[in-house]
Amino acid sequence: MLARRLKQARLASGLSLAELAKRLSARDIPITRAALSNYELGKRKPAASIVRALGKELGVASGYFLGAEPLTINWLAFRCQNRPGKLWSERIKAQAEQIAEKACRLFDIVPTADRLDFPHRRSVQTDADAEQAASALRQAWGLGCAPILSLCQTAEMHGAIVVSMDDGACSDCFAGFAGMIHGRRPLLVFNGQAPSEQRRFNLAHTIGHVIMDSDGLPEETAEGLAQRFAASLLVPPAVVKRELGERRQSLSLHELVMLKRRYGMSMAALLYVARAHKVITEQSYTTLWAEFGRRGWKHCEPIGCGNQEEPMRLRQLTARALAEGLIDRDEARALCPEDELAGLAPEALPASKLRNAVRDERQHRLLTVAEAAATEYETNHDLTDCEAYEKDEFSDGYG
Repeated sequence: MLARRLKQARLASGLSLAELAKRLSARDIPITRAALSNYELGKRKPAASIVRALGKELGVASGYFLGAEPLTINWLAFRCQNRPGKLWSERIKAQAEQIAEKACRLFDIVPTADRLDFPHRRSVQTDADAEQAASALRQAWGLGCAPILSLCQTAEMHGAIVVSMDDGACSDCFAGFAGMIHGRRPLLVFNGQAPSEQRRFNLAHTIGHVIMDSDGLPEETAEGLAQRFAASLLVPPAVVKRELGERRQSLSLHELVMLKRRYGMSMAALLYVARAHKVITEQSYTTLWAEFGRRGWKHCEPIGCGNQEEPMRLRQLTARALAEGLIDRDEARALCPEDELAGLAPEALPASKLRNAVRDERQHRLLTVAEAAATEYETNHDLTDCEAYEKDEFSDGYG
C-alpha cells in the first residue's frame, strides 16, 4: 500500500528518485536513491520520521501513504503534439489518478449520483466503422443530431471521470489521453490550456479510443480512426451534408465561422470534414487551406467557439455531499481544491457561538457571509430582474 502510494505521490510531483533523494538530503534527511527505490518496490519500510519528511516534500499528508490502494488503470492512448519525456508523462498520469480517486470516493459517498452507461467497445477497421461508432454513441446518449453544448459535462453525466490538466507546462506537450479504471469506467484527460474548440475535439478523440477497439492496427491508422470518430461525434456526416450541401465548388470562410460557433468545432476541422465527405474537391481544400496559412489561422483561428469545456462533476458532488452532511469541510477541502470551494458558504456557526467568538473571527465570518450574499445578488437574475413600482401603484383594491 505504502509502496504504490509513495510512487504515485513522487510521480505526481514530477520528481525522479534521484531528485527526491537530493531534496530530502537538503532537509537533513540523508537518504539514497536506492533506498527510495526499495520503499517504492515494497522491499523495505521507511521509518515514521522519513514518512513525515516525504509527505512534506511531496505535498501530501502522512496519512496519504496509508490510504487505500491506488486505482488500477489501463491506459489506452496518450496523444501528444511533441513527444514528452517518460517522467513528464508519468507525472500527468499520476495527477490524473489522484483526481480520479477523489471522484471514485465521492461516488461511494453519494452512490445515487453514480451513473455509468458508456457502450461496450466495438471493433473498427475503416472510416465508416468509426462514423458508425460515433452515431451509435449519439443514439445511446439520446443526442440525436443536435449540437453538443458541453461534451465534457455530457461525458461526466454518463459516468466518465474527466480531468482538465491546467498546468502551464502542458501547453505544447500533449492533447489528451484515455484510460479505463478497473476495466469499466472511462478516465478522460485533456489539455485545459488549449482553446475551447481544441479541448472539445481532443476530448472527442479520447472518447473514440474508449469506444473503439482498434487493437492490431498501426498507430497511425488507429489515430486516424479516432480523428474520424471525433469529427463525426461533434458534427455527424448527415449534418455536414445538410449544412453544406452534397457538392460544392468552394466554401466561404464566413460559413465556416458560423458552423464553428454552432457546433463547437474548429474551422480547420470543418474544412477537413468537408473534404472527407467529398463536399469539396481536393483542389478546393488545398486552396482554402492555403488561405488559412496566409491569414495565420492554421495555429490560431480568429474567433472562439463559445462552448465551455470544463469538468464540473467533482466540484458538484463535493458541494452536494457537504450540503447533505455526508462529509465535513476538512474532507471537502481534501476532495476539492480550496479555490474551487471558495464560493461555498462558510460552515454554519450557531448564534450563541458567534456572539462569544473573538472580535476578529466574528468580523471575518460576517464579512465572508456578506461577500457571498453580494455575489449571489449580483449573479442571480431572479433577485435583480424585477420592475420598480411607483408609490401610487400599490393598492389592495379598496383604496
